[in-house]
Amino acid sequence: MFRALPVLPMSADVTEKGLDVIKRYGLQFYDSLLLVSASENGCDEFISEDLNDGQVYCGMKAVNPF
Repeated sequence: MFRALPVLPMSADVTEKGLDVIKRYGLQFYDSLLLVSASENGCDEFISEDLNDGQVYCGMKAVNPF
């Protein structure tokens, strides 16, 4: 099932932007990388129970599924 999902590239640019997200929002490293990667690949919503529901991060609205 997972093999059908697209694999998104990781780059030095994504890592640098992730570090900026850490400074701006005070998030954890991997959460920041996930946000930047999703944003760079055209996502407009980010589903997470760890982020503030409704807040906009990197141009995406955080949605808490619970």
